[in-house]
Amino acid sequence: MEHTIKLHTRENGRFVEKTVSTDRYFSIAPYQEYDDDIDETFVLSVVDLYYMWLEMKNGDKVCGERGWKYHFYHHEIKVEPNRMTGKPEFFDYVTPGKVYRRGNKVFFKAVSE
Repeated sequence: MEHTIKLHTRENGRFVEKTVSTDRYFSIAPYQEYDDDIDETFVLSVVDLYYMWLEMKNGDKVCGERGWKYHFYHHEIKVEPNRMTGKPEFFDYVTPGKVYRRGNKVFFKAVSE
């Protein structure tokens, strides 16, 4: 079984949406204080996640929006048998975290909510 998903990835400095077969990817979800996540944007790598975050923050600044914060997630897809039917299914294991940069490297660190 192969898991395919539409993700954003950077090509020549711009984000493009592609259908990719992968079992690991990241997502970013904007939210406001005391509110749920709005829309989740899926990206292929942690570097793409970092640049998507910067792009979203710059977009907020240009529009004059205030108060937006962001949740970051790491997704790992595993094929496991269904308890009831025994048929293999995709399970999405989501890990919340934070993104940070040290020098010219970008990192994702898991955090507990």
